[in-house]
Amino acid sequence: MTLRTIAAGFVAALLWCAFAPTAFARSVDELADLVATVRNEGDSVDPAVFEAIANLDTPEAVTALIQATGTLKSARRRDQAYFAARLFHDAAASERARAWLQDEALRAKDEFRSGAITALLEIGEAAILELGHVLSNSADARARTRIATPLAPFLMFRGDDAGLELALRLAAFDAPTRVAYLGLTSDQDDGFDALSHHAVMLRVIGSVMDAGRTPAIERFAVDRTMPRRARLILLGLLVRTGTSSVLGEVLADPDPSIVLAALSRLANDGELAAHLDRLGKLQDHADASVRRQAILCENHLRSDEVEWRDELVKLAKSKDQAKRMAAAVALATNGDPRALDKLHNLLKDKEWSVRAEAYRATVAARRIESVPLLIGRMDKEEGRLVDDVHDALRLLTGLDHGRSAKRWKDWWRAESKTFVLPERMYAETAEFERRESVTPNQYKPGDFYGIPVTSRAICFVLDISGSMEEPAKVKAGVSRGGSGAGPTKLDVAKDQLSRVLAKLPEGILYEMVFFGSGVEVEGDGLRKMAKRARAESIRYVRGRQAMGATAIYDGLKRAFEDPDVDTIYLMSDGAPTMGEINDEAEIRAEVARWNAARHIRIHCISVDRDSEMMRGLSQDSGGRYVHIK
Repeated sequence: MTLRTIAAGFVAALLWCAFAPTAFARSVDELADLVATVRNEGDSVDPAVFEAIANLDTPEAVTALIQATGTLKSARRRDQAYFAARLFHDAAASERARAWLQDEALRAKDEFRSGAITALLEIGEAAILELGHVLSNSADARARTRIATPLAPFLMFRGDDAGLELALRLAAFDAPTRVAYLGLTSDQDDGFDALSHHAVMLRVIGSVMDAGRTPAIERFAVDRTMPRRARLILLGLLVRTGTSSVLGEVLADPDPSIVLAALSRLANDGELAAHLDRLGKLQDHADASVRRQAILCENHLRSDEVEWRDELVKLAKSKDQAKRMAAAVALATNGDPRALDKLHNLLKDKEWSVRAEAYRATVAARRIESVPLLIGRMDKEEGRLVDDVHDALRLLTGLDHGRSAKRWKDWWRAESKTFVLPERMYAETAEFERRESVTPNQYKPGDFYGIPVTSRAICFVLDISGSMEEPAKVKAGVSRGGSGAGPTKLDVAKDQLSRVLAKLPEGILYEMVFFGSGVEVEGDGLRKMAKRARAESIRYVRGRQAMGATAIYDGLKRAFEDPDVDTIYLMSDGAPTMGEINDEAEIRAEVARWNAARHIRIHCISVDRDSEMMRGLSQDSGGRYVHIK
């Protein structure tokens, strides 16, 4: 050691002796002052004080932050104190802060736990052990889902069935925003930033299957204790690789949604040939949508058989509405010479839903003989069913002569001898262009958010959650119902519905369902429009107040309870946050199941948020989707 080195060390020691105790004392004094500020000011304290404590970055500062937080009663202030814990970087201080947040996430009051979890998630990779501990030990289902979602790829890549099961049971499959995944290597995280959370989950499960763990995926797909959403996802992925080992179990599942998903996804799969006996039994299933789909699956397998063609003729006369609906679809593509006549007979069925199915089926059959019969039906139908006939004529002919039977008859009288049906692609392109030419936000008297109201058995399903109290971007000439500078989204919705009610003809059947955290209805089922009913309903609409969460599923379920409803108008400004089901994809799947044997047309109006779920509900049912920006 040189003399220069010894001298430098001596000087450094002198400097430490001179200044370190003073700095330490100043730190202790500052910490005491900050804690005193929190105790004195309580829930009104400036959140910057919490960050000032954390910036001292010592184990003593963690203790002080814990003590100061214990005096707070406001959930918002405690959240800010928890969030400050992310600023500890000293190893000992950071470890102690994470242990505190872990304890709070498990043992604090309900209203405080969420903030502790948010802080741990913000810390990220360094908090994986603490997050895993909370995930394994928390009794709070929402908390576990919040943690499992960013950890899901890590858990599934881990290589053991326990991690895979934990992710499938607890993680969300859809997320409104990008997810910051934890615990992944750079190879595992390749390209995740550009994908939605749903796409990431599908990719990771696919990778798990590629790694030879398909048996585990199959086992979870048939596990009836697994969440329905996870099972539906797994079934969809298994279809790609062959499902003969589990298909029999799935088709015997007591959940009709699972059975229908399997039938729908395997409708064109030869695997079903080994399960013809099961398909026959499913045609007498308690769920109408399952009965209908089982017939369609068997039709795919046996469409060339004479015996099956005879069976279809019988099904077209069945007392079971769902079986007649399935027969209409099957007859449209059947080569039997009798098929078209039997399909055309169903255009006159006593049940409106069977007629609606038959109108759609004529489009699939694409025979010019259907055109004059459809034109003739325009005078026989009313309300929403006129729209169904009109849709079928447009998609068959590629032309649009409106909802007037006379104009269609005049055209057919003049052109029938020379008219040739266009290719389906041409007709569908023309239809797409017509729909795209309709401009949203152009409200006409009697329309609901620009969508014509033509049905004679309508249910309006409206969002009255707390977010509907926010200012409306599209005013549409509406004044605010209460105090404030301008109308809220709910003010606009109530005005739209009141205008429709004012214009509905007497004799129309209508119902109104309002959903927030729960469901509110004016009466019990459909009501016939009359002078007194009109006044009472408009008064009821004007009395609705915005509050609570968004139980979209519950509102739709209530609308489907009335067997006579043929059209639903759904309006909401947000994602589902409460109710029996709040996963968007699962809601869409359930509504599709209900509607497979009903054909209710669902028009959706999404305010502010462009909702993929609501767009899908409209597409699935032949309704219109309007996004109010």
